[in-house]
Amino acid sequence: MRILECFCGSSSREIACFERDGSEHYSCGAPCKGLYSCGIHRCTRNCHHIGEAGCGPCPSAPERIIRCPCGKCTLEELRVQRVSCQDPIPTCKNVCGKVLPCGSAEKRHRCRALCHVGECPPCDFNTSIICRCKQVKRTLPCKEYVKFVAEGSEFLCERRCKKKKSCGIHKCQEVCCVQTEHICMQICNKRLSCGLHFCESICHAGQCPRCLNTSFEEQYCHCGRTVRPPPIPCGAPLPECDQPCA
Repeated sequence: MRILECFCGSSSREIACFERDGSEHYSCGAPCKGLYSCGIHRCTRNCHHIGEAGCGPCPSAPERIIRCPCGKCTLEELRVQRVSCQDPIPTCKNVCGKVLPCGSAEKRHRCRALCHVGECPPCDFNTSIICRCKQVKRTLPCKEYVKFVAEGSEFLCERRCKKKKSCGIHKCQEVCCVQTEHICMQICNKRLSCGLHFCESICHAGQCPRCLNTSFEEQYCHCGRTVRPPPIPCGAPLPECDQPCA
């Protein structure tokens, strides 16, 4: 076994020697603790390989920011010159217009705020969502919809399926069902033709199969003078006896 340390040094793990793939480090997925080349702003990436240039150039460096946040105007058009990554990023007077994570798949909502730095403010509109079985529609305020999606939630209606299952006897009771085949998974449990045992197959249409139980004891006729040796299928009639009744 050997120990691998993550790129940022906050965690480590043991791996078997044969798992070696040439890498001495791995990403733990935690936020990086390093700084950009400016030495001021903290890296926004997750744990990553740090080369000679450290975490790389600062995203706010003057040479990297040549447009306003909404992208509609250049800094030259705004007559602003930045000399440091700490200089404020100028905004224009246009509407932001960035695509938001709400609205329908065909027509996403766009930010209606004026050009701004940072995340777009919450959308004031509503978004409609359809349940899993496509039978019920629900409308949510966009800020609730965004949270709903981020949590990985799924909208399920309260409509029970009620379609007959493969057995033709029971009905599907699943809520917001999307199954195309409704296989009944209940155990049949009907008494078999042998009269002793019960059907252990899943619920089915038609007659139950014959009993597959087998006895390994000898079977005697009524008078006890004729014997049938095992194995004896369950439900087999008593052996015929040609002896006179005693």
